[in-house]
Amino acid sequence: MADTIQKILLVDDEETFLNSIAQRLKILGFDPLKASGGREALSLAKSNHIDLAIVDLKMPGMDGLVTIAKLKEIYPDLRSILLTGYGGEKVKQATEAINSAYFEKDHLQDFWDFIKKSNKSGETIPPERLRMIGETHAMQMLRRNIERLAALDCTVIIRGETGAGKELAARIIHNSSPRKKYRFIAFNCGCFSNDLLIEELFKPGRAIFSEDPQPNQYIAQTESGGTILLDQIEDMPMKMQLSMLKILDNKEAFRHEGTDYFPFDVRILVASRYSLGKLVEEGKFREELYHRLNLMELFIPPLRERRDDIPPLSGYFLNKYAKDFKKNVDHISDEVISIFMSYDFPGNVRELEHLIERAVILVDGRTIESKHLPVRFQKSDASIRDPADRIMTLAEVERNHILKTLEAIGGNKSKTAELLGISRSALWRKLTNISNKESIP
Repeated sequence: MADTIQKILLVDDEETFLNSIAQRLKILGFDPLKASGGREALSLAKSNHIDLAIVDLKMPGMDGLVTIAKLKEIYPDLRSILLTGYGGEKVKQATEAINSAYFEKDHLQDFWDFIKKSNKSGETIPPERLRMIGETHAMQMLRRNIERLAALDCTVIIRGETGAGKELAARIIHNSSPRKKYRFIAFNCGCFSNDLLIEELFKPGRAIFSEDPQPNQYIAQTESGGTILLDQIEDMPMKMQLSMLKILDNKEAFRHEGTDYFPFDVRILVASRYSLGKLVEEGKFREELYHRLNLMELFIPPLRERRDDIPPLSGYFLNKYAKDFKKNVDHISDEVISIFMSYDFPGNVRELEHLIERAVILVDGRTIESKHLPVRFQKSDASIRDPADRIMTLAEVERNHILKTLEAIGGNKSKTAELLGISRSALWRKLTNISNKESIP
């Protein structure tokens, strides 16, 4: 049997313990199935491939030894672990008889060390490999659609909230396409005026999609180009929208300082926080361009709508930053995971990544605990639970919400103003007022 394990069957009649073990396994990058008893475990084993079974000894109806024996009738080479509240010679002899390892529940560190060694890959997901992480139905469908679209060389609209992973999805499409040997470039349409965006896309002296850039070339003068992501396309000026429509229709573009045209062989992907169809109805986006772009739309759900993906994402970021910072931290406490699971993550995956990165920097031991999270997650924080149960003033509510949003997206004031629905200058005034009264964390 292969040394690497992925699909694990957990069997325990104690729901709290079962869920705790399952969450920890997800953090480590495994894909656990849960069963509350032996009969349910056998049913799952018949309909799913199983690499490892972790079974509690004491269960009503069918105990752990019988369950493992019957599971091995389905998978003769199945690896198994028996978890027991107590050890002893009898348990040792029984597990040896069915070729199973066993661990006491009071000494789970040995169990976790065994699990990590059993997976010789040593990582949850290789950091160099681009992937949309998550096993919820929405994420499985998203990955399938990305695979379908990658090779088709068509335009794609990628929709999702700030921090959900729109650029990551675009990079995966590019890296899975025939254009992968050329460059991927992301442009934020909200950062350029019409003329500046055209100049940036088509100015001379840059063959940004060529493996061997040569002088005096425009962006699309190579025989085979790469991929452009037009992010926040809803902010593209109307004049540029018309220019982009002509480019897409004619497969050619004009030089900014000339009148001649040249072939434009570049794949266009677009990303938006909003439904472009709705913006068309409101007169805020050109209908012709929308219909030209709207061959296929990918929607990335916000993290609050796929909470089961929080543990594996947390594990991925833990592994990533532990390596980046060369720290021996390999565990996230159940309390922290519980806090994350009940939190709405206004900044989505990006906010979760910032929280894990910050915690890895602060932690001294091997486990991230709640004390390593920002103060707003602490139970004693007045913004979460006021000891006097007093009603906060409107100014206090506004202050807490502004600072919470600012921290959630990594201190980006432009994005914060955007999420709050106010101008950047208005946000600046509010932050100035706050800083006059106290130090901004």
